[in-house]
Order: sequence, then C-alpha cells, then structure tokens
Amino acid sequence: MSSTRDELRHVMLGSLFTPEVPLGSTRDILITCHVSATDRGKLHGSPECRTLRSAASVNQIDVPFGEAVARICPSCRWPLPTNSFILPLGAAVSEVDSLAIWLDRESKDEEDLEAERDAAIALAAGEYLPRAAESGDAEEEDDDAAGRDEEWERYDRARNFRSRRHEHWRRLHSYLTRSNEAVSEYPFLATWADGLQSRLATVLDEERRAFAALVQPIRLLEAAAVRVLPEPALDRSHHRSPRPAHPTARLWLTSGFPVPTTAPQHPEQWNPAPPRGDTRALGLHSLSPRHENGPPNLSADRHETSRLTT
Repeated sequence: MSSTRDELRHVMLGSLFTPEVPLGSTRDILITCHVSATDRGKLHGSPECRTLRSAASVNQIDVPFGEAVARICPSCRWPLPTNSFILPLGAAVSEVDSLAIWLDRESKDEEDLEAERDAAIALAAGEYLPRAAESGDAEEEDDDAAGRDEEWERYDRARNFRSRRHEHWRRLHSYLTRSNEAVSEYPFLATWADGLQSRLATVLDEERRAFAALVQPIRLLEAAAVRVLPEPALDRSHHRSPRPAHPTARLWLTSGFPVPTTAPQHPEQWNPAPPRGDTRALGLHSLSPRHENGPPNLSADRHETSRLTT
C-alpha cells in the first residue's frame, strides 16, 4: 500500500544517525533535502530552517540517505512516509544509542559510599532490628526505646537502599536486553553496538555485585528452595468444627427466645379478634354492626348519608 502525503512522520534524522552508524540497505533510499544555492553546508529537511534564512535562494534536491548522513542538519525534521525503512532502523539505533546515558556517569561521593557500607552492615545482621531483652529499670527502658527508634530508621534506610539498588540493576538489564533485540533485527549494527553493549555489561555486573552485597545468602537459598518444595496436602478427614467458647451462655440466650429452624412458607392471617383475658383490647372498636362503635349497616338507599362521612 503506497503512502500518501498525509501519512508522514517528521523525524530528526541528525539526532539518530551519524557517519559511524551502519545503514545497510537504507543507504540507497532517496530523501528530499533543502540546501542553499551554493550547494554547500548542511542538508536541511525544511526550507524554513533558520540556518537557511540568510541564503539568497534555496534548492530542493533528492540525495541518497548514505551520502546525506554526513551533512544532515541536527535540528531539522524530515518528513518520511510511515512505511519508510528508515523509521524502524532509527528505532533500533535509538535503543542501542540510549545505552550511552548509563556510561561515564559521575562517580559516587563519600556520602553515598558511607550509606552503602552502613546498609550492608545492618542487613548482614538481619532484615529487621533484633528484639531487645527487657530490663527492670524504667528510665533505662525509655533510653533504650529512643535508641531503638533510631535503629529501626537505620534498618528502614538499609532496606530502601537495597530496593533502589535492585531497581537500578534491573533497569540497566532491560536496556541491555532491548538493545540486543534491536541488533538481532538488524545484524549489520552489531559491530557498531558491540562497544556500547560491552561497556554496559561491565557496569551491569558491578551493579549486580553491589546488590548481592546487600542480600543474605540464606534468604536466597530459602527463596530458591520454596520454588521446588511440593505443595502441602491438607488432610480434612479428622477436621472438626471448633466448639463454642461458652456453651452455657448460648443456651441462656436461646432458651427464652426459641429461634425457628426454617422460615414459615406462608404468612399467618392477622386475627383482629382480641385474645381472651387481654385487657388492652377493651378500648378497641368493636367489629359488630350492632355496637355503637362498630361499622354501620349497609342501607338500601344509596342516597342515605353514611355515619362514616358525618
């Protein structure tokens, strides 16, 4: 499928490709460049580049990518079709070139080295502060409590330091892995990428050893052993439900208020008749039509006024 002018990506080729980067078959791809009338200086991706403002006139030319790399303007963006082979190659070059940011970094200062040594000493004794023996002196216990708070903070700092060290080590490992995948896609990049990858591998090994100094070997052994241990089988044949803590209390609570085992299927009809011997029902209205408080008799005359409406 041929791309249209709307399907373009503007890429800063000068920040990705240098004359040292192998280009493979992409070196023969023509790219559109803009150059001053004298045909000297840099090649630009747009005639609006500020470097070309002083030029009397600007020419547009098509140049093979391999020839243009040495003269590409580092601040210009080139409009490339989305199906151009230069785009995936540029992504692979970027994965390898990003390794350089982790090299030649500033060395650790004395404060960082001291924090790393203190973390190693603290974690060598255990993951957490050992439990202190109790003493009978209250004032001495208060002083010990204040000192233990500081020790707890020390262990917290040590564990956080180790966690950051592990995260940094894994981050470097992911960068190296992605660069290896990029080189596997474009094997002609191997000779150029080998120097950066070898240097990062050395840094990666230093970070691994620094992290290992903060981990107790017994913890690693336990973690490795758990992965191969068989899953424990739970025998439920002799399982019994636990007895209530106070059986007499339960009997006392339920003896006076029996709880039905099942809910009634049909609700009982409400019986408006008062029970015998219930004096509270004496003041209720009677349901007999002959009683003065009872309901009125139905009259045959529909025009007769009912007592209920008076």
